[in-house]
This record gives sequence, structure tokens and C-alpha cells, in this order.
Amino acid sequence: MKKFIILILVCLLSSCSITRNSFNTHFVDATIFQVLDSNTALAMDDELNVIQVITSEEVYYDGRKIVGAFVLVDTYAYETVQHRTKVVPVYVRLSEYRKYSR
Repeated sequence: MKKFIILILVCLLSSCSITRNSFNTHFVDATIFQVLDSNTALAMDDELNVIQVITSEEVYYDGRKIVGAFVLVDTYAYETVQHRTKVVPVYVRLSEYRKYSR
């Protein structure tokens, strides 16, 4: 939970494009395919786009479907098994973002 709060604070205090008055909100309908730690997971939508989702209020597990309004807060880079670097968007559920950004 501390990582999540620190991430939000860094985004709010840095030069991120997200401000309290203009959320970059997206509707997400995806399925989790890999849990990275207790509050972070990679998910894939129907168009095979990969995203990272972070939470402090939910439990993520492989195969779980996530649907709803999310806020784009950052990007995440990782290396595939073919040694290719991928960069994907990082989303936080809108309700959590509002709760912790005040």
C-alpha cells in the first residue's frame, strides 16, 4: 500500500500529465494473465493490448476479469522472454485514484 500511495504522490507532484482537475480516464475491460506482486498485475483486453493495473483495495489473481473506469497514471517497461523491451500503460481504478489523490 505504501508503494501505491508513493506512486500517486510522485505523479501528483511531478510533471505527469495527470492533474486533479483533468483525469485521463479510460474504460477497461481486460483479463489478468500475470500477477506481479500483491497489488500489481498485467492484464490483456480483447484486442490483445497489455496493460498494468495497480490497486490497494482489491485482490488480483490470474484469470480475473477487471471492468470499469480507470485512470492512466504512468507507464511500465518490462523485458519479454525474447529479450524485447515492452512499455505498457499503468492504470488505477478511478475510485481509488480519487480517494488517494485528495
